[in-house]
Amino acid sequence: VMNNIPKVILLIEPSRGFGRALLRGIARYAQQHGPWNFYHTPAFYLHPQDPFSPGELARLKKWGATGIIMREIPHHNDILALHLPTIASTYAHEHVSADGEIYVDNYGIGVMAADHLLKRGFRQFAFCGFDEFFWSRQRSAGFCDSIKKAGFKVTVYSQPSDAESRQWDKEQAILTQWLHELTKPIGLMACIDERSEHVVEACCNAGIRIPEEIALISGDNDELICELANPPISSVAINGINAGYRAAELLDKLMHGKKIDDRRITVSPTHVVTRHSTNILAIEDREVSLALEYIQRNANNPMQVDEVAQAVCLSRRTLERRFRAMLHRSVLNEINRVRIDRFARMLIDTDLSVTQLALVLGHPHLANVSRLFHRYKHLSPQEY
Repeated sequence: VMNNIPKVILLIEPSRGFGRALLRGIARYAQQHGPWNFYHTPAFYLHPQDPFSPGELARLKKWGATGIIMREIPHHNDILALHLPTIASTYAHEHVSADGEIYVDNYGIGVMAADHLLKRGFRQFAFCGFDEFFWSRQRSAGFCDSIKKAGFKVTVYSQPSDAESRQWDKEQAILTQWLHELTKPIGLMACIDERSEHVVEACCNAGIRIPEEIALISGDNDELICELANPPISSVAINGINAGYRAAELLDKLMHGKKIDDRRITVSPTHVVTRHSTNILAIEDREVSLALEYIQRNANNPMQVDEVAQAVCLSRRTLERRFRAMLHRSVLNEINRVRIDRFARMLIDTDLSVTQLALVLGHPHLANVSRLFHRYKHLSPQEY
């Protein structure tokens, strides 16, 4: 029986949140459909030499590996030369010639970040990325296209062209000057959480306040990075655990020689985790700003437009007019959007069923909340 247990090589860096999420998903699949045996690279302090040396590759062949799930690494061609069923998550190149690919919807991450800042009332926008990486350029495209569609412009940071100037001790001064020259208040997206750390440090050097002058959002939601920053950084979350599970499922089929048509696993953005770096409303109309805060604060409870108007001491008609002038949507639309966002977040963060959540949030008719959910998320609650 032991000879039939799959032996899977995992070449996934666990120091980042996305890598850890992939590994959790793979482990979950193996627990449900295994057992599987795993090889993963030893910690650097136990294996300081190159872990992908010819000797190590020979050892992997001798171990009798039956499949590989990997992040793209400098030696990935040597790994692919083992001629085992391989699922790869790309990083430096948009595609690698593996049997299956884990693809992150980078454009969608940019779109979701733009939507987050637009809903906070910003009229000035900027993007700061890593120019050499395709995924950063795709996130920039999603962000810029969404902002332009809303009728605004984006100032995009361009890195220095020479490699020496891109070293952080040199680039820091250039980025600090760029941030200093931006028209404020402004909503800024950093391509990834590590890049947002650079922005925070440069803002500190320039005496720029976050979120009062620059509201900052990034992508991937690596919780350790986002929460260690000062202030903590809002970020677009992606479902790496689901991707890891589906990667293991795909590899299982490949190891058993099954015919598979779709070999791409798409990692989609799920929601924005709002932290202090965007916890601000860039709304000049004080009553509209107060109305937005009231809706956010009471999103767990059913509410009517009249209730919101009363809370900010305006007539319903006046609030509706000023709301549309500032945000181009109705008060009811905002109530529904915020409550569905809360519903979606709790679907992810709790173990409550859709029916239980509907009751907790005061939605007595499940069919109505499902219809509303589909209107705003374009998926059913179960699919989400």
